[in-house]
Amino acid sequence: MRHRPHLYVPGPWAEGSLGVGDQAVRHMTKVLRYPPGAPVTYTDGMGIVGSGTWSGSDIDRGEETQVVRSGRAVDVIVAAPNVKERQRFLVEKCQELGVRRLRWLATAWSSGRVPPQRRVTAWTVGALEQSRGAWLMAVDGPIEIGRARSRA
Repeated sequence: MRHRPHLYVPGPWAEGSLGVGDQAVRHMTKVLRYPPGAPVTYTDGMGIVGSGTWSGSDIDRGEETQVVRSGRAVDVIVAAPNVKERQRFLVEKCQELGVRRLRWLATAWSSGRVPPQRRVTAWTVGALEQSRGAWLMAVDGPIEIGRARSRA
């Protein structure tokens, strides 16, 4: 069985075909060399998952289902690690494990900087597609704690 790509396509969807971003088109055509007419799966990140056909620049919609979130809602609040690779690892693993929300924490004692939102979004979407998930994790913050304290 051949690999079937899983793509994140933000909703709401109204038409019979779903437009994907330029970066996704480039990845599908140049990197994966995925041929038109081949099957793909897709999600809106809000629990709808479908299987359709890659047309070469967009997705022709097929059968879609609503996936119910399983288990308890888990929120993670964490200070940003100092190293970018660790930040990325943290975001990807939280997405893959089904964490509902990741909130960055800024304290008087933390030295890591919160990564830019566009970068975090790219990491989250990449992990969603890689794990073939249905729900996109929310990421926000930083929440500031202990900033008023002085370091005496």
